[in-house]
Parts: sequence; structure tokens; C-alpha cells
Amino acid sequence: PQKSQSAERRSGSLRGTMEVAEPFRARVKGAHLLLVDDLATTGSTIQECALILKLYGAESVHAVTLARTWRQNEPEGEDE
Repeated sequence: PQKSQSAERRSGSLRGTMEVAEPFRARVKGAHLLLVDDLATTGSTIQECALILKLYGAESVHAVTLARTWRQNEPEGEDE
């Protein structure tokens, strides 16, 4: 579970865990993609997914989240 891990551990624990399934690789190449995530905590999942999609040839990868957690000392309205 990612929930209890620090930002550094989250990022490290996701490396190498994402893959584009063989049937979709040709569709990713040159595509402009939108990732949708329900909750962004550190952005590690989105970052890892975007990296893999770009490695498989996506032209661009954008992301949108429905909600985001705030760090305790983070002023409201300040982006990650």
C-alpha cells in the first residue's frame, strides 16, 4: 500500500511496475493521452505512468485528478 509511505518511498516503489500491454503498444505510439486518477497524493503514480507511456512513444501525456491531498505544512492553493 502506498498510503503509509513517504513521497520518496512511493516514487521508488513504483519504478518498474508499470507496463503497456502488447496489444496497446501500437496505439500508444504518437498518441496524445490523458491520464485520469481519482486521488493525487505525491503524483508518483501519474509520473511513473507518464514516463512509461512516453517511453512507448506517446507524443504527449497530460493528467487530471479528481482530488488531491494537502501536506500539513502546505499553504492552500500551492501546487506540487
